[in-house]
Amino acid sequence: MKRVLFFTLIMLLSAVGDIFADGHIGRREAKRIKGAKIQFERTLHDFGDIDRRGGDLRTVIKFRNEGSQPLVITRIVSSCSCLKCHFSKRPIPAGGESEIELIYQPLKAEAGTFIKVVQVLSNSEESRELITIMGNSLDNKENGKKR
Repeated sequence: MKRVLFFTLIMLLSAVGDIFADGHIGRREAKRIKGAKIQFERTLHDFGDIDRRGGDLRTVIKFRNEGSQPLVITRIVSSCSCLKCHFSKRPIPAGGESEIELIYQPLKAEAGTFIKVVQVLSNSEESRELITIMGNSLDNKENGKKR
């Protein structure tokens, strides 16, 4: 019985020693995120039912650089000419925040359900991130019926 307890204690101490091998647990976390890492507040926006002739729709997607190096958004590509994007071309420092403004122009697209995708290309760990916007564009919004 003493041998089993002794062996279990040795194994436990060995495992704990491996965890603290770097002297601090936080160092292992920091090693995982070398470079820039983009973290979006959300990657989906639903406009719901909208009037197609009601004008442009805007939403802002906020993000944070969770990495240890400056984040640079190199390019944003939208799936449709009806979707415009505005963003800062300046590097976002480690821990810094910024935003992307998306402008959907419903008159440039057909009426009905829409799903549009924006690709955000950057120097982040994942070089490409996707943002999706969706909704239902109606020719006449009265009572949610088309005429």
